Amino acid sequence: MTNPIILELKNIKKTYNTAGNILTVLDGANLSIKQQSKVAIVGESGSGKSTFLHIASLLDKFDEGEILLDGKEISNLKDKNKSEIRNKNFGFVYQAHLLLQEFTVLENILMPILIERSIKKDDTKRAENLLAKLNILECKDKFPTELSGGQQQRVAIARALIQSPKIVFADEPTGNLDPETAKVVKQLFDSLIEEEKISLVIVTHDMRMAESCDDIYHLEEKQLIEK
Repeated sequence: MTNPIILELKNIKKTYNTAGNILTVLDGANLSIKQQSKVAIVGESGSGKSTFLHIASLLDKFDEGEILLDGKEISNLKDKNKSEIRNKNFGFVYQAHLLLQEFTVLENILMPILIERSIKKDDTKRAENLLAKLNILECKDKFPTELSGGQQQRVAIARALIQSPKIVFADEPTGNLDPETAKVVKQLFDSLIEEEKISLVIVTHDMRMAESCDDIYHLEEKQLIEK
């Protein structure tokens, strides 16, 4: 039985107006993301991969097209509603980790929940369980500056998963890691997708990571081409 489609992007067009010059980055880009699938987006630097990722996750606006979550149009909603959808359904992992330096590991992981409401005992328990799965439970009371790059990326992964999202978007998550640590992070993604039953959409230059995905799309001539 084919897994259902969670998120659809249809005919996405994105332009930038720079000093009166119109730059088209995406023009008719399409993507369907199935439940519990891994999708890689590859392409040359500056081709618009990160822009597409930000549009798919409601972090950036676009000029034409539509985005459907579970079959319902979500791109025309008010910003407040978009934020609620994003916080509950999407997780994010970036190349630069983007951890808050003044907060502990545990506090960083719980931050997406704290944006909405107060922290409950079950929230802390889930955060600790995620840290245990990622083999860094002993780091929960440390600050980001006390961690290695690989450990910081694991914290970022735990933060992305804390709300049990449907989809995790990852933008070059292994770009700042050495090859061995990158391999470990890839394996962690694989196991967590299975355990957490999430989908992963990843922008990457790492073809080994891309080739481990179910689907690979190349961003070429402002469109996504499945390879």
